Amino acid sequence: MEGELRYLEALARCVGAPNPDVTARILEALLERGQVNAVSIANELEVSYPTALRSLDALMAAGIAIAFPERGKGRGRPRKAVALNRDGLLAAFDRCRALLEEGRKALETRLKEAPTPCRCYAAGSRGPGSPCAGRSTAGQVKT
Repeated sequence: MEGELRYLEALARCVGAPNPDVTARILEALLERGQVNAVSIANELEVSYPTALRSLDALMAAGIAIAFPERGKGRGRPRKAVALNRDGLLAAFDRCRALLEEGRKALETRLKEAPTPCRCYAAGSRGPGSPCAGRSTAGQVKT
């Protein structure tokens, strides 16, 4: 479960959830139970109702969850309940994977065009006989 939580948090970040850690734990509950209601999941995770609601709203906006009214005991407004949309969950993972692949290609292109840092800089060899002697290290990152 702990490893799964990491992937669920990455998905929550990808879909723009405001609290990825809370959203991942809600996703975990949805995977275990199929549905949750906002009040009980907020209490269970020990977060505020608005925090749980924001995470649930992000999941619904991403198509991962579907809202439906849940009749409670007694009178009053129905509680907001959310069910897992299995196809939506898999589609969200696919969208995030495609986004990451696109980002990787863009980074590979930029890295090909980026200047190569002086290798001697990392080793600290900048003496008079060094091939890096006299080169500026401005903007280079020490490795």
